Amino acid sequence: MTLYLTSKNHDKLAASKIVLDKFKLNEIICVESDSKIDDGQPYGILETRQGCINRTLQFENDNQN
Repeated sequence: MTLYLTSKNHDKLAASKIVLDKFKLNEIICVESDSKIDDGQPYGILETRQGCINRTLQFENDNQN
């Protein structure tokens, strides 16, 4: 099974590898995406949630073709 990470951030990749091992996934694929949050970096729970939604929607749209 593959985990798609909508970030190329090294810290997020390292944290994802912990999940990868725990759930016995075998691959992480990093894809570039934009949180579409003003100033680029989400702060707080609401902006982080919205950034996740925005990144997921970009990933879904890019992979429907």
